[in-house]
Amino acid sequence: MAGVQKILVVRPGRAGDMVMITPALTQILKAFPKAEVHLVTSTDGRRVLKNFHPRLTRFFIYTRRIPQTWWISRQLVKALRQEGYERIFLFETNPHYTKLLDGVCSNLTGITNLEPDVHYCVRCLEAVENVLPHAPKRGWLTLPVTDSGRSQAVDLLARHGVTESTFLVGLHPTYSGMTLPFYRQWGGRKKHRTWPQAYFARLAQRLNEYGKESGHDLKVVVDILPEERLLLEELIENNRDTLIALSEPPDFERYKAIIARMNLFIAPDTGPMHMAAGLGTPLVALFSGKSPLDCGPFVPPTQYEVVQAKDMAHPELGLSAIPPETVFETCRRFLP
Repeated sequence: MAGVQKILVVRPGRAGDMVMITPALTQILKAFPKAEVHLVTSTDGRRVLKNFHPRLTRFFIYTRRIPQTWWISRQLVKALRQEGYERIFLFETNPHYTKLLDGVCSNLTGITNLEPDVHYCVRCLEAVENVLPHAPKRGWLTLPVTDSGRSQAVDLLARHGVTESTFLVGLHPTYSGMTLPFYRQWGGRKKHRTWPQAYFARLAQRLNEYGKESGHDLKVVVDILPEERLLLEELIENNRDTLIALSEPPDFERYKAIIARMNLFIAPDTGPMHMAAGLGTPLVALFSGKSPLDCGPFVPPTQYEVVQAKDMAHPELGLSAIPPETVFETCRRFLP
């Protein structure tokens, strides 16, 4: 096993999907200490993992969107066959990918555990462990932060009055696809992705009240893309006294560093929720329509709490069923 020189990992996906393969990636890198690892992924995957490890050296971008996939597939397979991989780990269950990789390498290992309520991270870890005589100890989600990203984050936050002693609480009021036209959004899934802006506002107000009552320098921040600002006008414009709104030109390393700086992060089931988990940030995660047993924060239980719509009085409302007062009370575990 130690002599394997080149390994391919396959996982196209969004940001949260990519963070969730980091425990398995870490196991691969430990179990094959001489191997160069390549990744077939999405543009999100390259952005999330490009600084993950020095031996994760190459990214092949793949999309299943038609018509792009018609010409990308043939070019991708040709490039992969030229690499001479000795092993492939496939972290997808769609048979499309098994067919796509036919002839690239005969030594392909995929996810086999399809039992309900098994975490996706565990499924990926088991796929790796199934081929190892002695598997390294399992780890949690993890993401690195660059020094330049940290420096940019410190400078940006300082311009908004955030010091080293500030207890910083982050809110994540957006979700992937929020800027798309309504007809391109996920229909019934929207209610499971969106916690009302008025609820975020009330939570920010209550957190500020707590900071004043307890005598702590507590500040609440949202870090959003410039194009998301208009969509969050109700939240931002009406809560300037209780909320710091960052909407700088995008810089992923700075964005990670700001989340890593936060003392508490509150978010629905989104990519940034998994990023916060991987960055070691204490976390309150809001869930509706999906089980945290399958895709919740994969970190030590001391780092997070989950609030689920199914436990509220009207779960049919999706995330709107979760009152801001319930979230605040859950946050109290992490507050100074």
